[in-house]
Amino acid sequence: MDVYLFDVDAVLLHPGGYRAALHATLRHFAQQLGLSTPLLTAGEVEVFEAHSIISEWDISAICMAAVVLEGLLAAPALAVPATLAAALAALRSHGALQPTINHALLARRTAAALRPGEYAAQAAARILAGDLRVAADARSAALCALLDHILLHTRDPQQSLTFRIFQNYTLGSSAYSACYGLPAAFTAPGTLAVEDRPALDAKWADEILAAVQTDALHAVIYTARPSLPPSATAAGAGHYSAEAELGARMVGLQALPVVGVGSMQWLAATIGGDAAEFSKPAPLHALAAIACALFAPAADALRAAHELLHTRQLPPLMQALRGQALRVVVFEDSARSIQGTQAAGAILQAAGVPASVLGCGIAQSAAKRQQLAAVGAQLYPDVNAALAAVHRAPRA
Repeated sequence: MDVYLFDVDAVLLHPGGYRAALHATLRHFAQQLGLSTPLLTAGEVEVFEAHSIISEWDISAICMAAVVLEGLLAAPALAVPATLAAALAALRSHGALQPTINHALLARRTAAALRPGEYAAQAAARILAGDLRVAADARSAALCALLDHILLHTRDPQQSLTFRIFQNYTLGSSAYSACYGLPAAFTAPGTLAVEDRPALDAKWADEILAAVQTDALHAVIYTARPSLPPSATAAGAGHYSAEAELGARMVGLQALPVVGVGSMQWLAATIGGDAAEFSKPAPLHALAAIACALFAPAADALRAAHELLHTRQLPPLMQALRGQALRVVVFEDSARSIQGTQAAGAILQAAGVPASVLGCGIAQSAAKRQQLAAVGAQLYPDVNAALAAVHRAPRA
């Protein structure tokens, strides 16, 4: 039995929307600082992504925290503001800001410090706080508080300015206000709708759906994009943005189940826990994707995946898998997410399911290919080439 796990960005889609929103966000902040040069180059973004720092919420916050910290350290007479917005205004008034940050080095240091179950911005907060100790600035306590303000709430629309600006660009002003109940900071169309384009050929979308409809294949969208909670469930607390569903629709795979960040948020809210610890590259996210590809309803499949993770025993919903040979093929551009799927496969094996995991690493840049090869992934330039190599057509 084959189960395909499809990542969205840089796999099913050429992710122009998120990249455009990231650069627009950083241009927005650069203008507030009175700068005309980019705060982060395309090559530096590639280094973050190659080290599996793939969330633009983290990347934008890390960049701004580093820029603000460098600016304030170069201006010892300035009082340290409490918020990012106030820090930007203070630095602009002070003038002469010329960022010299080595963002590629910061990305590598952050990746090396990353702990299981935490966001990259949280690791960056520790890295930059350590740099502050070396700098021995008398304002260190206030500077650390400012870093925490910028870096520890990167997914909270009430507390994170970088999140709000990024989501305003990503969704567009109308959808942003509808999703978060907040006034838009500016009027703009959504970059996802304007800039994203399919990477998956239509013929493959048709073949996958045809195989799924005959149960010759099971497939699921497995993504770190924001997503809706399981259908026919109460959304509960929090905000759910249908960005994963939009990506699936763009490539014609809207009929597949979607297991994105919204699924993990819903599960954490339902059974207790932290969505950060549940989500990619955590094995639970991969187990949840596999369960949702095979079983319905999605809410029950998500709970079953959590039960399997914590008991190491097949829950009642998944008992039919015992002794069933399972080939899990994950199409990914993130090495750490492939590792999470490999860990999920090991959990299934220990519970009596002879599961194998094949990682298809989708990348063209040398940095990403190196990271993917290091975790044993087979390398392909795009998802179509990967499918041509690994897809087993149904028997007539």
